[in-house]
Amino acid sequence: MKKRITALAISAAMIASSVGAFAATGFSDLNEFHAWAEPQIEEMTTMGIIKGYTDGTFRPDRAITKTEALVLVARVAGYITEGYDTFKNVAAQRYADVVSVYSTPYPNEISFLLYKGVLTEDDLAGYLSPDRADSPLLRYEMAVLLTKLMRAEDSLNKSGQITLSYADAGEIPYTAAPYVEYVTNTALMQGVYDPEKPEAISFNPYGSVTRAQMAVLLHRALDKFEISVSYYSVLGKNVANNTITYRDENGKTILYSIKDGVNFSVDGYKTKSVSPVAAGASMAFFYVNGALADVEVANVEASRWNGVESSTVFNPTEPIEGIITTIVLGEECSVVIDDVEYVLSAASTIYVNHVAGTVYDLRVGHSAKLEFAAGKVIMIYATSPSDASTQIVTTEGYITKVNVTNRQIYLEIENTTTGVTSERMLIIETGAAIFNGISGQSIDFLSLEIDDHIIATGTIKDGNFYASKIIVR
Repeated sequence: MKKRITALAISAAMIASSVGAFAATGFSDLNEFHAWAEPQIEEMTTMGIIKGYTDGTFRPDRAITKTEALVLVARVAGYITEGYDTFKNVAAQRYADVVSVYSTPYPNEISFLLYKGVLTEDDLAGYLSPDRADSPLLRYEMAVLLTKLMRAEDSLNKSGQITLSYADAGEIPYTAAPYVEYVTNTALMQGVYDPEKPEAISFNPYGSVTRAQMAVLLHRALDKFEISVSYYSVLGKNVANNTITYRDENGKTILYSIKDGVNFSVDGYKTKSVSPVAAGASMAFFYVNGALADVEVANVEASRWNGVESSTVFNPTEPIEGIITTIVLGEECSVVIDDVEYVLSAASTIYVNHVAGTVYDLRVGHSAKLEFAAGKVIMIYATSPSDASTQIVTTEGYITKVNVTNRQIYLEIENTTTGVTSERMLIIETGAAIFNGISGQSIDFLSLEIDDHIIATGTIKDGNFYASKIIVR
């Protein structure tokens, strides 16, 4: 189930400081001079992003300090998202030594911003050093923070040819100019009107950001930056294919493959490999504006990763026995027993009820004995109890043929270890969910074409693969 930042704000822990300790509306010091910001102040305090004071005031004209700004940006970035405590704890542990250099009362929020990439370690001194932490946040600094919050830093204009129409454009720090251009073009920040110079609009880069202004700016950011999170538990992994298996909200077993453009981290460390992932780990899919942005894994304490890539590979030697809970079909097939994924050798021998068979004859619920060589399964002895069921399976490959009449497609599946390719026929169920994996849009069966790279999920019945979901990559 996805959890959204807007669903829980009031339940966030109150911080008894100038960041705010009174999350209520109807502040006594808001008057007609603050009408331009009052709706946003009311909404942001109701959400728990920015809070008032215990005396019932909001103090809209007081300048926000750099430390306070970081706390508020952390909340908008997802710090108060429901159910996210496991991952916040990982962030706090990961960056504890880094943040401890600064005597900030908010180490967890700062760690979270480092964890989410809104800040880098090099940024910290500019916000948290003793001579800066309690100084006002300046408007050009707000432009930088908003750009990083929106994950837009990589898309900035880095040509050096930046044209800003502000009357004081020449006063904007050179390094901040691309950020100011971004927030201007996206209407996150606007110029400042000077009644004495009505013909000129300035950016006022060195002006302080007030609490009222902060409420408005963060409200604009939230309008463009919707966050939601889905939580799962890891069933197993396939190091060779760089995939993770997990069970979704409907109880279906899903195979996740590491994707370009999606940040993948384990225990707070960014990585491109599933090697550090342990069975039973917590996993969060972090969406920004409906698109998957981060996949975060938090191992249990005993399996916590230290960020050092290891060449150690799980290499079972003794036979194991157990109940098959998941079967994965792909370039390399695998089975999951007791939350551990075991990869089958290309030459695996499989017996089901004492009869020679294939991986397609295995079922979830089978009792199985596995034998190994070189870390892979070379022999499976499976027996079928009365509760063995048709398994949910996933396979991946390139379409070689499409039979529109019979709703059949044929996939070429290559074993990257042996180079051997095989062809598998899939029957597309009526009503199957078919999606474009890039746009996320639903597409029709007739849109499938030869050479499309797909991931199909479905069931095995009588040796045939019936696909109920297809993602075109």
